[in-house]
Amino acid sequence: MIELVKRSGEDLDKIRADHHPEKDEFIRFSFTSIRKRMTTLTKNHGVDEFDRRAQIKGASEYVLKSCSHYIDSNGERQAKNDDITPMILAQIKTYAKKALRTIAIGYKDLSHDAANAKFENPDGEPVKDMEKEGFTLLAILGIEDTVRKEVPQAVLDVQKAGVTVRMVTGDNVDTAKAIAVQCNIIKESDLTNPNICMEGIAFYESCGGLRTFMKDGKKKEEVKDFAKFCEI
Repeated sequence: MIELVKRSGEDLDKIRADHHPEKDEFIRFSFTSIRKRMTTLTKNHGVDEFDRRAQIKGASEYVLKSCSHYIDSNGERQAKNDDITPMILAQIKTYAKKALRTIAIGYKDLSHDAANAKFENPDGEPVKDMEKEGFTLLAILGIEDTVRKEVPQAVLDVQKAGVTVRMVTGDNVDTAKAIAVQCNIIKESDLTNPNICMEGIAFYESCGGLRTFMKDGKKKEEVKDFAKFCEI
């Protein structure tokens, strides 16, 4: 995303200087595998006395759910409706099938009240109330993470040696399948096989939960909640 800003001819250092809040006012909710998004407050210059804007980026499907509006091709802010959402999801899928990782970016302006208690509510939950709604979708970015040229042959070599290769990733399912084809982990003909790829929660549930053991074998713990499993 930084590279995109630079290619647009913008002065990144000036943007940061103009919109970065003071250190004691800086607020960011970092990205995690559970949250699947990152939200940062920036200076907004003159919207109201609080003068803050929330910038969100993360997994496209999750950020899209938090957006009530979008920016159209004319740069106008429009309300999200039942027609536009399937179009955006179809574009995300198109990118994913090309082995592109997709990131959605959006924003919303905040009042002073919205920037206080709602930042921490619900207490202890990974996703805050402020991050769940009211954002305006700016763009869906397709990012290519090029497969290293030696990987496909390396996979073929270990397969010939009798090793079954499996890939574990946090990518969108369609992206994961496309990259697996590029790496020779699966074949194009495997893409229609419903059993060729399994999402994390389905894999976790099929294993009957998480079991952890102490070295002495005395302590046994079972975790049935998938979110707790991810936190561990």
